[in-house]
Amino acid sequence: MCSWKSGRKRAKEIVRIAIHNQAVELLILALAILAYCLKGVVGPLGTFFHKTLPAFYSGDKISLMVSAASVMLGIYVAVISIIATSVLGITRSMVQRGRHYELLQIFSFGMFVNVLLVLLCILDGAGTAWGAAGISVLFALSAVSFLNFVRLIGLIFLANMKAMTETINERQRSEERLFTILNKIEEKQK
Repeated sequence: MCSWKSGRKRAKEIVRIAIHNQAVELLILALAILAYCLKGVVGPLGTFFHKTLPAFYSGDKISLMVSAASVMLGIYVAVISIIATSVLGITRSMVQRGRHYELLQIFSFGMFVNVLLVLLCILDGAGTAWGAAGISVLFALSAVSFLNFVRLIGLIFLANMKAMTETINERQRSEERLFTILNKIEEKQK
């Protein structure tokens, strides 16, 4: 059973990982909230939010956003399914070091943002200033999160290639030792 202190410690670790991995996304979100709050104070921001942004999103752009988010969702699911069902040297290492939480957190955030983007596009379609701003922010978050996910998958790929090279080299050394032993045995037999 999980104690209160260990649960609190785990929550702090999750927040630390989120801040470390989603720093750019948090900055985008903070800037978007600040800009939306200042739209009444700064005249050009009000015009941008109420007229320019909703006019920017035509029906074609909304369907393009839904398509892009759907493709990203599909890639998230495909990659995470492959990683989850295969026992690779690097995945074993990630789990042993507790680094799999980073992958899970980046994956979860990206999936959540993409689902929200699709829902907002379908339900509001940028018909309001709030909807257009939300779609813009969610699309920016979605793109940055996806790039972060691709970066992490690339790091996993490189580490897995390194582990595979080490395994192949070890296997070759083992075979060479075995052949050396077999040659010695054969020489003694003669």
